[in-house]
Amino acid sequence: MVQDDTVSCHRARGGDRIPSIWGRGAARSTQTGKGAAAVGIAANAWYRLEVLVVGTTITVTLYDDKGTQVDQLAEFADRATIQGGVAFGVAGSAVLDTITWVDGQDFTAFAGSGGTAAYYATCPPGTVVTGMFGNAAAAVDLLGLHCGTITPDAAAPGGYTIAPSGDIPAQGGPNPNPFDAPCGGRGIVTGVTVLVDTSYTPMGMGGFQLTCTEYDLAGGPGTYRLVNGASHQTAKVGAAQGADVYSPVVLPCTGGRGLTMVRLDVGPWPVYNPFTVMDGISGMCRDVTPN
Repeated sequence: MVQDDTVSCHRARGGDRIPSIWGRGAARSTQTGKGAAAVGIAANAWYRLEVLVVGTTITVTLYDDKGTQVDQLAEFADRATIQGGVAFGVAGSAVLDTITWVDGQDFTAFAGSGGTAAYYATCPPGTVVTGMFGNAAAAVDLLGLHCGTITPDAAAPGGYTIAPSGDIPAQGGPNPNPFDAPCGGRGIVTGVTVLVDTSYTPMGMGGFQLTCTEYDLAGGPGTYRLVNGASHQTAKVGAAQGADVYSPVVLPCTGGRGLTMVRLDVGPWPVYNPFTVMDGISGMCRDVTPN
């Protein structure tokens, strides 16, 4: 695998997912660390190498063209700024082939205020957020993610289906009022409209609505892309404090990307400090095609 252009690097922040790399297999095996066993790589098959940095842990994962994990290596770094790169090589008579860089990361802005603690809720690699659930009333107290996997299916509307791939448990404080906000159908979450409660200091995440988009899947392995999106919004969640003033802040994903991770800042509710609520939220948008 080869690329002529210079590869650019960036300093990794907590939760950064460095752009993923698509390459077509030429070598027959890959070594993934000291003492690691070689992993078989099929010639002329497409693979994706993805690097995820969360805090001081770097996770490198190799997927096949169906999004199935082939191998994974996690390393711990003892400094806040991690510098590094990826090297490709061949052995024996193997021939270098094609490599494609996919600029797959996009962090949204932050809405609300910083809390006393922060959580990262992340759908598994190769999956996308398909809805949210938790508890809410006057504010959002608990928030978790529904995740799904996009699978090409030429016979299905839009050329793909979404299979549930599990839920990311809700984080936050107790509240007896559950909600469930799934996109439904082929929809994936492509934005969050945060209803920021401006009546208190600090301003918190009083409620939200999700933007869900159903796309058409075009292309083939290595070139899949989402096109012709049709969007709708889910019903409003929370923001039920009648006298409060809520200011909408839109956190969109663009360019056919979907939401794959949210950072949730939590802290005491200004109205009643013993209650823990969502103070703020931001997200990470990713290229979620099954490449």
